[in-house]
This record gives sequence, C-alpha cells and structure tokens, in this order.
Amino acid sequence: MAVPPDFSYTFRMRPSKRAIALISVLLFSSVFLMMVGALVWRVKMTGAFAGLGRDDLAAQAAAEAGLARCLCELSQDKSWAANLPSQSLPDSQATFSIQWNTSHSVNNLLPDTNADGPQGPGSVAPHTAYVMVDGQCAARTCRLEAIVASSGLTTNSPALSTTGNITFGNDVTITGQRSLGDSTKISANVISTKSTGENDIIKWSGSGSATIEGSVLSNGSSAGAISSNLNPSVVTGSVKNGQSTTPPARVDISARVAAKTGATTPTLSGTSQTLGSGDFYFPSGVNYNGDLDLNGSNLYVSGNFQINGSIRGKGSIFVTGSSTLQGDSQVVAGDDQQIALYGKGNVTLSGFNGSAALASLASSSGSDANGVPYTTHLSNMKLWGNQMQSIQQQVSTLVAANPGSAMPATTLGVVEGSGAAKIFGNAAWGGSYSSDFDYLTDIMGFQTGDNYRNVPLHGKYTGVVPKLYQMVNDNATAGPTKDFLLKKLAGLRDPLDTNKGVLAHHTGLTDAEADLDAALATGNAEGLFDAVNDAWADGTYMTAARRAKLARLLAGSFQALDMNHIGSSYFRGLVYTEGNLVAQNDLIVMGSLVGVGPSSNLTLDNSIKVVYVPEISRRAGETLGVVSVKTWLRR
Repeated sequence: MAVPPDFSYTFRMRPSKRAIALISVLLFSSVFLMMVGALVWRVKMTGAFAGLGRDDLAAQAAAEAGLARCLCELSQDKSWAANLPSQSLPDSQATFSIQWNTSHSVNNLLPDTNADGPQGPGSVAPHTAYVMVDGQCAARTCRLEAIVASSGLTTNSPALSTTGNITFGNDVTITGQRSLGDSTKISANVISTKSTGENDIIKWSGSGSATIEGSVLSNGSSAGAISSNLNPSVVTGSVKNGQSTTPPARVDISARVAAKTGATTPTLSGTSQTLGSGDFYFPSGVNYNGDLDLNGSNLYVSGNFQINGSIRGKGSIFVTGSSTLQGDSQVVAGDDQQIALYGKGNVTLSGFNGSAALASLASSSGSDANGVPYTTHLSNMKLWGNQMQSIQQQVSTLVAANPGSAMPATTLGVVEGSGAAKIFGNAAWGGSYSSDFDYLTDIMGFQTGDNYRNVPLHGKYTGVVPKLYQMVNDNATAGPTKDFLLKKLAGLRDPLDTNKGVLAHHTGLTDAEADLDAALATGNAEGLFDAVNDAWADGTYMTAARRAKLARLLAGSFQALDMNHIGSSYFRGLVYTEGNLVAQNDLIVMGSLVGVGPSSNLTLDNSIKVVYVPEISRRAGETLGVVSVKTWLRR
C-alpha cells in the first residue's frame, strides 16, 4: 500500500530499566569514592595538624621553661649571660636555646646606661635585660622575647608607709622626683595602714614648717585619724581616712640571718672599713666607731647593729635586734648607691644638726682676715649653690629631650671671647670663663675672679667653702659635729688639695676626663662639677651616652647637696623595720621609710627631708631580689 506524501514515522529510543540502574550505580559509586577519599584525606590531615599542634605547644612550653631558667639564673647572679644551646627538657623531644649577643639576648641589669640590643643602638634600658628564648620541637619553633628587671625585697613602697602611727616634728619636708636624673615632681605619699578608730594616727605636732608634696592616707576609721593641721596648707595632695591600703609584704629577717651563720665574720677596725661583695655574718651584733662602706655586701647580724659613723655604698643589712646609725657626709653622684636596711627591732637614723651648727658658728665667729663676715660667706654659698643647681636642672631637661645636643647660647650666661653667652659647657679650653657654671664652681671653691656678669665681685668674697672650713676648724667645739662639718666641707673642696672634692679644679682636659671616667665607673663625685662642664663640648669624649649618664650624675650630686641645708647629712636607700623608726637631726633621706611590725611607729623630727626617688627604693637590696618579666611577646 502506498504511503501518503505528508505522513512520516518518528522513532523514539526508550532506555531499558537495566541501563538506568547501571548509570545510577556508576554515579553513586563516583560520589561515594570521592567522599571516602575526602574522609581519608581529612583523617590524614587531622592527624598531621594534631601533630603540628602538639609540636607547637611543646615548643612554646620549652621556650617558657627557658625563660623561667633564665629568670632563676639572673636572680642568683645579676651579671649572668651564659649561652645555653639546645637544652633538652625531661621526657620530651622539645628543646630551648638562649644566645647572649646584641642581636639576641642582652643583659643590662647592672649598668645604669643604655645598651645596644636587637631593636637597635641603646634600645636596652638600664637595669633591664632583653631576653630572647627559642623553643623547638620537631619542625615547630616558638620564640619568646621578654624585658625583665630586678628589684629589691620591698617593691612599690611610697615615701613613708607603716602599720602604726606617723608623727612629724619640727621642720619636715616630704617630696618626690621621678629619678635622680629627672627632677620632675611626683607624689610622695604618706600612708598608715593602722585601721583602729583612734584619732591622730598621722599627726604633725612640731613647730617650724611641714611640707608634704603628695597625699596623706590612713586606714583609720575615725574622722580624726589624720590630724587637722595636716591640711591643704601643708599637704599638696589629698587627705583621706578610711582607706583600705595594703601594707608591704613582710621580709623574714630572722630566717635570712639564720641561713647565713656559716658566712665569714669580718673584723671592723680603724675609722673606716670597706667590705667587698658577698655575705658576712656577725654572731654577736656590731658596735663600730667608724664609717662603713659596702661594695655589694650583704650583712647578716644576730643582735644589735650600732654604727657610730655613717654607712654608704650598695648592699643589704639584716638585723635581728635594734639598729642605730648616722647620716653620711660624702657626696655620691651615682644612682646605684643605695643601702637596704631590714631591722627586726627599732631603728634610729640621725644627723648631726650640722646646718644649725654652721649657722651658729657663722654668727658667733665674726669676720675672716679680710673683714668679710662669715654670715656673708654662708649666704653667698647658698646663693651661688642654688644658682648652680638651677643651671643643672636646665641641663638635665635639655639632655632628657636630646642627649646629643649641646647647650644653646643664651643671653643669661657669661660672654666669652667668641661672643657666645653660655650658662653651661665651656666652648674650648683656655681664655676667659665661658659659662656661668664654670665661674660659679670656681668662686665657690677658690679665691678667684673680680667680677661676675660684669658685677664687681672682689676676690675676698670668693672661695667660700675653704673659708667656712677654716671657720669651723678654728672655732667649733671638738666633737662629732665638728668632725662631720669638716668632713662635709672638705668633701666639697679639700683645703689641702685643690684636686680633691666635688668642686675640685682641673688643669687640663686629660685631668678632667680622668675624673669623669671614675664618675662613670663608680659614681664618684670627685671633681665632677668642673670636669663635666669643661669636657661638655669635647665631641670625641662626650658621646651621647656619656652625656646622658653624666647629666644624671650631676643631678644626683645636687640632690645630695641641699645648698639651703649644707650641713645636712644623708642616707640613701630604704629602711624597713618591724619596730619603731626615728629619723632626726638635720638629715636628708633619699629613698623611702617602711614600718611593717604589729605597731611600727614612724617619727620624723628636727629638720628632716625625705626625697622619694622610686628607683632608689625599688633597687635597694636588688642583689637579693628576684628578676621578673615586665613585658613579653611571642613570635
């Protein structure tokens, strides 16, 4: 049969059910295999990541162990700097390493100048260490970088702190400054943690004046716990009762002394004694008629400690009984000079009433051979000394802003041959005086010159220090006060040797630099004033680091020399007692006073000045203190 021309067949291929099933199985199998592969990879990588995580934690733990080891070593020996390559930990594959060089760890705990470190020149601050510890386990490494510092056994103490009463007598000043090299004022707080309800826990009961440049705080619950005469006319900060201040931590003095019974017992003889570094034990107390100089010494005293003279230097003293000592006459410039006295019994710290004695002698001794009243010499000494201190403060401010800068020319200074007017820092050797400081140094210590800033100044008015020395020598009654005043004035300018004393004169740059080298090394103030002024413009010698250090030494020496109380003696450091503490008789304390006994009362009487310097208080006794981390970073 014929097919019509408009009709066509369409053939459609219909897959069988078996084909569909096969395709589905293949697709599912592919997906399943991909999932199994992913799971296997995930399991494998999870194991690998877990291993890496464990290694990373182990490396960090090793680095932390290395840092702890370093802190222990430095606490025992502040100069420690031993390389520790690949130190293994017990029962672990992890190790740590420490290298000491300028690109890794740098120990700058003992010096008081900056040191070069990984962050660049001068990047490690004085009395700190930059510690870099590498921990490693398998392929993982952890680096810890930390800045550590040491401190004494009593840290963060205020100017005055006690668990008992505080009594201020005649003429008391409490002040504070940021550091010896920075005279910026800071709060010098007075605190009693006694929490009873009685009145007058802190009081001023004397005559004259009282000045407290800080706050007065009491834990006492009574509204009259702080005497009403300690008000804004006396106290610059706040006056608050009912506080909850915590007393400083206790130091177990008896245990420390008992632990050192096997140490050497030295013989103290003569009018002065210097003890070197190390531990010394005194089984039957100390009663010494002389001056004691500590050079990194630690004294352990079973019994009483009585020094009929001064104590100076750097060291710690632990006393199970009472302690009695006198202030020092020596001018010390270095800020590393501090004594830490830890007394279980009462402590008495005395001066010699030197300022009052000097004023009385000036009034009663009449005039010198040139007819100039000694009262005029004493007034000029205070006047010119205060002018020198004002210049020193300007120098410190300038150096703090830029240690490498020179003193700028100023219309306030004397005019030298080149026409430059300067208040500090000779422009060159020879010729006329080229700075006020230079001129004042000479007219204080030497009979020289006939004008100052074009004001007639006859030579008979100059050389006030040796003239006052002669006055004391000729007119003072024999005794401890006379001996002290002669020693104090000779320390300023020796009447028999112009090359000795703080105001010593120098004949050339080599002579000046020799004294500066000694000052930088030990803090000795011999010839410091004239030498630092003369060498100031010597670009070869006076590097920025030396300039900064010498500016600090200059400031430190002036803090020890209160020109308005030139007869004052002083104590530098920290006194910690579980008994009562008395500071008396024309004394300057640079540091802090702490009482921590059940009822440790503090009494300050008869011209006492406490200059709270945190770095002195913090570092007193640091050779026995621990080293701790101040800040750290993990890399």
